Amino acid sequence: GKRSDDVKVLNHWVEEMLRKVNPEGLHRKLEGLRDGAGGDGSFILRTKHLMPQVEYVFESDGKTRLVPEENTLHFENLAVEFPKLMAKYSMDGRVRLLAKKVNVGKNKTLTHRDLYPATVKLINDFFRRDFEEFG
Repeated sequence: GKRSDDVKVLNHWVEEMLRKVNPEGLHRKLEGLRDGAGGDGSFILRTKHLMPQVEYVFESDGKTRLVPEENTLHFENLAVEFPKLMAKYSMDGRVRLLAKKVNVGKNKTLTHRDLYPATVKLINDFFRRDFEEFG
């Protein structure tokens, strides 16, 4: 089978997935789901790796925040930001982050440094609004 620690496999998978789900088409499908159409939610399950975070944070008008800015966490800083958010709502100690390595192959861990320039461009284009809103 395909190796999970292969740079070519990583880039091929990312490029294939982003080309299959165009961001505008994804947004229109999400609008339908928000409006009550869309069935069993299998579309969301199939595309969860591709879900732009703005879809969770902003109302369908794209401007009204559903999540206050001060409650928006950044994955890169999750270990610091999450406990602070839990303390803010008196939930510290009740909810914990589990430290777990993901996407680790036998030989190495793939990182953003393993992405080809063309793959990075696709990611930047697809998630443009996430980068604009959240850095």
